[in-house]
Amino acid sequence: MIQLILNGLAMGSIYALVALGIVVIANAVNVVNFAQGENVMLGAYVAATMTLALGLPILPSYIISVVLLAFTDMCSEDCVLSFTEEAGHYRYCKYDRVSMFLKNIARIIWGPQPLYFPACLAKKTIQIGNIFVDPQNLLIISVTTCLVVFQYYFFGRTALGRQMQATAQDQEAASLMGIKVSRMIALTFIYSSMLAAAAGVLLARYSLFPLTWGGAWD
Repeated sequence: MIQLILNGLAMGSIYALVALGIVVIANAVNVVNFAQGENVMLGAYVAATMTLALGLPILPSYIISVVLLAFTDMCSEDCVLSFTEEAGHYRYCKYDRVSMFLKNIARIIWGPQPLYFPACLAKKTIQIGNIFVDPQNLLIISVTTCLVVFQYYFFGRTALGRQMQATAQDQEAASLMGIKVSRMIALTFIYSSMLAAAAGVLLARYSLFPLTWGGAWD
């Protein structure tokens, strides 16, 4: 039972990272980003490409994933807003199309074959009595906990975090108070990309399947 609880906490932590990204975007631009799941997928594939094809360590691969996801999110938001500026409720449909676009782009670039992504920690399990714990699960839980604590501190105790919160609550009022709304929205997308990339890298060990490096790279 304890082992099942630990496994469930690890998977729940991944969902928590995805949910945090969805919430911060919803607060910033008042819309649910249905493409957040695809951002997680894209972060995993980009990290796998950087690590396996180019031989980069996991940390630089993660940073590259964050940069690419931030760029993708900002471009998609600009496109969505430009077509739906006068009809905000249609943005939900537009983000659904962004989701479909990212899925098909990933299939074209990486192919349908599963990729091997190495674990961030040693593969050897930790045995505590009759319980076998995967170190990767402990890493997932630890990273998620740190990010949640960081988000609580950042939005509650820092000036930049308060400015982002003010922008989320009322963009017009924030602008009148001298806050650069466009910059705060851009930072929100970057932070959401960081969460999506973190979830993708941590989940890649399980979701990409530990088979062979193949597909589009053969």
